Amino acid sequence: MTVLISGVVMSVSGPLVRLLDEATEWQFLAFRSAGIVAVLTAYLIGRDGHQVIANLKRSGWTAVAGGFFLACAFANIVFALLNTTIANTLFLISTAPFITAILARWLLGERPTRLTWTAIGIAVSGAMVMVVDGLSKGDWFGDVTALAAAVGFACFSVTIRHGRTRDMVPAVLYAGAMSGALAVVMTISTGVGLAVSVNDALASAAYGIIGIGAGLGLYVLGSRNVPAAELNLLAQGEMVLSPIWVWWGFGEVPSLLTLIGGAIILIAIVMQAFASQRP
Repeated sequence: MTVLISGVVMSVSGPLVRLLDEATEWQFLAFRSAGIVAVLTAYLIGRDGHQVIANLKRSGWTAVAGGFFLACAFANIVFALLNTTIANTLFLISTAPFITAILARWLLGERPTRLTWTAIGIAVSGAMVMVVDGLSKGDWFGDVTALAAAVGFACFSVTIRHGRTRDMVPAVLYAGAMSGALAVVMTISTGVGLAVSVNDALASAAYGIIGIGAGLGLYVLGSRNVPAAELNLLAQGEMVLSPIWVWWGFGEVPSLLTLIGGAIILIAIVMQAFASQRP
């Protein structure tokens, strides 16, 4: 249930991106990262008190590695969101469960059940329906970066699953710090700077606080009890809900193929959700 809720929380990403006025990809990433670092630092201090530094050390290099993979996903998804439609981006990222299942089988020895493989296949089929629509519109750069984000997120999922006996919430904090540092360097080196409108700063920070800090925080907590392949699959609610919020709020009407692909992915989520409730 925690992982399912995380997908719903993360679905606010699409609408918040569409609230941006003029912020560049790197400016958006910088302020979003600031939101991530701020909310997770406050959470860890409130939870651990004076033990926060010691607990960060105990999370070890596994959390650092997870943060690195997630930071890579962060950077790629920003370019995807700003260079193709919300639906294309999120449905392409829905291939992450398939990638995760392969990596988890190879690196963790976790064998997905036949039903999980079936659900993953259905989800990937839904994503492929969407890809046909995206390629026909010439959104190839956004599609490629979205797929790269899926790979990064799959590696992140396998890493935090590997470190499930320790606190992996710091991995998300590290990802925010790494991606934020990169974004600041890029904005300065390109001469763009960090000066943005109040609206852009707040929208970007809200994405970091809600969509990443709260959403991925719940995802990491759920990783302690859910196999890696099922983790990604159960969180796919983001892929279905985010285009709907954008449709209702901003009039970005998804195509027929996008709707069909989303319906297929939703079937996969329901299948895995029911299967996960079995003893």
